[in-house]
Amino acid sequence: MKKLKTYVLMLAKTFPSHHYLKGQPTDFSLKALYGEKIHTIRVNWPLWIERIDSVNNGFACISVREWSGKPYNSPQVELFKIYKCGYEHVVSNEKLFQVLDPEYLKSANIAQSWLAQNDGLNTKQFVSWFEKINKQNRLIIIHFTDFRYTGKVSTRNAESYLIPTPQSN
Repeated sequence: MKKLKTYVLMLAKTFPSHHYLKGQPTDFSLKALYGEKIHTIRVNWPLWIERIDSVNNGFACISVREWSGKPYNSPQVELFKIYKCGYEHVVSNEKLFQVLDPEYLKSANIAQSWLAQNDGLNTKQFVSWFEKINKQNRLIIIHFTDFRYTGKVSTRNAESYLIPTPQSN
């Protein structure tokens, strides 16, 4: 059996320095395992599309991890692996990007908080997280389930793609 290539995707264990909750726990790992965080949003969509295609074609997997302590100065802890995942593009001329725009989110109604909730945040936390985003970046939503914003799959019936990693004591 051929060994799969492994791509690493890090989840933030704490809120970043520009966030109003700087340093506080995000609980993203638990939210992902319990189906409350069903995707992550990243820059560099060409790179991630290539990786996701490799995963979905059976040549690789994604190891989702977090730092055990201070980022880049502590060991990584694998939370789960993904052997199948989906994605959606977010570019500046698409409606999804508008939903990521903090100015739009500040004036949006409760229905617009769906994207934030599916990312494991409330709307205020989500707005603060993406306030510094360069609007010229082409973003990608990497899905941990078969849910899609542009499709017909609902979150109630979404199939999880996560394979939890047993943690040693």
